Amino acid sequence: MICRKKTYRVGDAAIVRHCWGGYRLPAGLPDGASVKVLSIEIGYVYVEYECRCFMVSMACVESGWEYRLQGKWRDETDPLIATQLKGATTRRPLQFAFP
Repeated sequence: MICRKKTYRVGDAAIVRHCWGGYRLPAGLPDGASVKVLSIEIGYVYVEYECRCFMVSMACVESGWEYRLQGKWRDETDPLIATQLKGATTRRPLQFAFP
């Protein structure tokens, strides 16, 4: 099974995390906060948290994963994916797809 990072769009919900190596979350935006994507710029995402707007590095925004199963990309919450992932530790490792 192949997996790729899910792309996010304006209006989507996402989670922000502190990224080690130079990308810090702005003051007032806690690690692990659930945010709404307001706009996407080169290298940065503008998000809303508790009615405030923050500019966050794309590296700090988690959007989730998609998995290719039966010729179709499916969200990680899909029941078919959950079934496949449950037994994935005994099978060959996942492959990553890069756009």
